[in-house]
Amino acid sequence: MSSMTVKVYKHFVKIDWAEYIYIKIFPQDYHNIWMISLIGDLLSSILSLVIIFLLNAVGAKGARVLTKMEHHRTQEEFDKSYSLKIFCVYFFNHYTILFYIAFFQQLVHDHPGENIYHLDSCRGGCNYQLSIQLSVIMVGKQIIKKLKQALLPKLIKWFKWWFKVWVI
Repeated sequence: MSSMTVKVYKHFVKIDWAEYIYIKIFPQDYHNIWMISLIGDLLSSILSLVIIFLLNAVGAKGARVLTKMEHHRTQEEFDKSYSLKIFCVYFFNHYTILFYIAFFQQLVHDHPGENIYHLDSCRGGCNYQLSIQLSVIMVGKQIIKKLKQALLPKLIKWFKWWFKVWVI
């Protein structure tokens, strides 16, 4: 699902956003296609990271509901079934975009004879896009988890204080 979303993003928005950002940062160097492509790849990688986190949350809720509907007799059976479902959801969400870039993106071509910019035909291979996507996913996951781990207790403490002072 996340690979399809990023593919749609690349076809409709990637070049326009990347050109806009690049022109705002470097107005004197307008025709640097490599840098525009790099910015577009970073934007699509960050978008896929956000989509991965959203789909993981939805998938975890769905896995919990499906596992509860099975009515397991023991907690161990419930845990095994739930762990399998969570593993499948997380594996699918995290690695489909990487498999798409590594194995299928080079096979996608536009209609023959069109003189347009080929978004998905990787000139010289897709390794740079794969490395950008992988690094954004791995580093982004760690940053989000560390921020959540550091800020969530402080936010809960602040909300408890605010609720106690202002509401009660």
